[in-house]
Amino acid sequence: MIPITYNLIFQITVILSNEISCKGDVLGYDFHYNIGVIKIETDIPIATARLRHIDDSISIDPNLLDEKPSKFNPISEKFNLVSGDTLVALGRFDGLILVAGEFRYDMIKQFYRLMYEFGSIGFIDNSSFSYSVGQTGLDCQELFRAEFAIPRHAIGGPLINCYGEVIGINFYCASFTPFLPINIVSMWWQQYKKNGHCLLPRLGMKMRNLYMEKVAYLEFVVQRFPNIFKGVVVDEVEFETPAYSTPILPLDVIVESDGKSLGSILEFFELIWDKCGRHVHLTVLRPSDGEHGSRLNVTMIVGDVGPNQFNRWPLPWPSEWQLARKRKAVSLRDYLTNLMK
Repeated sequence: MIPITYNLIFQITVILSNEISCKGDVLGYDFHYNIGVIKIETDIPIATARLRHIDDSISIDPNLLDEKPSKFNPISEKFNLVSGDTLVALGRFDGLILVAGEFRYDMIKQFYRLMYEFGSIGFIDNSSFSYSVGQTGLDCQELFRAEFAIPRHAIGGPLINCYGEVIGINFYCASFTPFLPINIVSMWWQQYKKNGHCLLPRLGMKMRNLYMEKVAYLEFVVQRFPNIFKGVVVDEVEFETPAYSTPILPLDVIVESDGKSLGSILEFFELIWDKCGRHVHLTVLRPSDGEHGSRLNVTMIVGDVGPNQFNRWPLPWPSEWQLARKRKAVSLRDYLTNLMK
């Protein structure tokens, strides 16, 4: 269990878009997803953000190659996110509004000057605001990546689609922007409001979406299972985890959970989110088993994330901390405490 406390931890100042500041109370936090809950009190009306869950499932059915993407539906539950989609990352630094999307850092510096002088949001070529299906290389498997870089100061800002809807929360990486889908944030928030704490599911597998595999492997799978076009590929089974006690092996393809088809890792987490401590029934394909492959029915108990299994996150200011340690032995806790003074 990851305890989420309702007690005040410390207070911060929240600066609204009209530059008015108000007191913010940190009510809870989650080290695994690196997110928290802040409550503010203000008499000023605040616009409510429009949130839209993501659907990132992609079929590898060759018959659908010429099919046009579905049109935007404002009342649909999810936004169909595909590689190359236009995205915008927003953030704040010293009271300035940042719009990140250009890969070159010198353009980010130009935005600082433009927005300081004119007090408005700058715009650049939309072709550089794009989503990619690549992996992030960070611990959190639920992260997506946008192919533009934001500065460290913009961490925690919203990622917005071309319809003005918030679809994720931004994190920092040097050459691209990892973001946590709003699907995960929403589920976490609903569980927090209901229980005052969050049980986060843990299976003990590192996975990839089937559509991200190389063509040679996709051909290998389709030759043995010609009617399978979506699923999740197992990369690694971790020792002493729920998955380790099952017959699941690397390169297996999970295609169903409790009878519901899987299109992506995100979809998988949505299906098992509230099933910690309970059994799930998985349909698993093993293309490497003989000439025709084999189909397995696997029952697994969904574990929960413990404190020693939290995702690791890059420090926002790693270089300064390293310099501080060289000058004088200082713990990470002391360094972060000094930053907040």
